[in-house]
This record gives sequence, C-alpha cells and structure tokens, in this order.
Amino acid sequence: GDHSVLIYPNPTENSLTVEGMAYDNYQVIGMDGKVLESNQRKEVLDLSKLKAGQYVLQLMKGVELIHTQTIIKR
Repeated sequence: GDHSVLIYPNPTENSLTVEGMAYDNYQVIGMDGKVLESNQRKEVLDLSKLKAGQYVLQLMKGVELIHTQTIIKR
C-alpha cells in the first residue's frame, strides 16, 4: 500500500483534507456499517453534518478500495 497519503486534521471538527492520493470518490461509513456520505473527490471533505464519533473514511479508485482510515469527529 501507499502510505504517503495525508488525511488531516484527525480528530476533526468539521472538515478533512486528503493529500497525496489520486482517488475518484470517497465514502464515510458509520460504526454500524452504514454509508453516511458518498461523493466524488474534493479538495476538502465537509463532515459538518456528522455527529461526534468515530467513522471510517474509504477512498475509492473506480470500484477498488485503495485506502481506509479511521477518523474521529469532535
């Protein structure tokens, strides 16, 4: 895997920046496995609608999952 990806700030209060990875779209998944957000690549991911807690961010290239990161929303 490529570990040069930077996802910050983590924990975050409302937005995440993803650097160093060419991905097509992303998903934010709750601890219950539900997809809460699914969207095309953006410079900054807006997480302000999410409740405080722990989530999993998945970065996709086409249908392939290329990076998974646990994120904390304050």
